[in-house]
Amino acid sequence: MIRKKFVDMERELRFLESRFQEEGFEFVIISGRRWVGKSRLIEEFIKNKKAIYLLSENKPFAYNLKKFSKKISEFFGLPEIEVKSLEECFKLILSLH
Repeated sequence: MIRKKFVDMERELRFLESRFQEEGFEFVIISGRRWVGKSRLIEEFIKNKKAIYLLSENKPFAYNLKKFSKKISEFFGLPEIEVKSLEECFKLILSLH
């Protein structure tokens, strides 16, 4: 895949970096029209950071949940795990963090 130069989102990237530097937990929602670079912004932001990145697909929830649990396993160096809910995924991440 050819990557174009990352442009026109420096302000958004600075905002994310400033929030990342703050103490405590924060939840940031990134929204916008299609094809404006939201996923690319996230990819740039997490570059060189410990992060789990999952772009869900337009497939059944169980498929994306399995994909997410696989990402968690890889991130923490665990054998592949099986979870039954997003809540279980997040509880697992918190317990391993």
